[in-house]
Amino acid sequence: MIGSFLRGRKIAVLAGRPSGSALIHYLVRHVSVDPHDIRVFYLDGSPTAGIGDVEGSTCARRRLNQKDVIKACAGTDYIFT
Repeated sequence: MIGSFLRGRKIAVLAGRPSGSALIHYLVRHVSVDPHDIRVFYLDGSPTAGIGDVEGSTCARRRLNQKDVIKACAGTDYIFT
């Protein structure tokens, strides 16, 4: 049920912790969300090895600020933090 709800939607994941990569893998592997529909927003220097095997859009930033977060989330249907 959740798969049909999220497939084809644009999703932003504000990652930076292992839970972010776990969520991304779950969406891709179990919900069948197209990885290109997921934008990953994380702090520059954060470990990204956990999502290195998932193709998609990533957006590294040196610091979190309102302008960057709004830009990273523009055009998305759902945001996971």
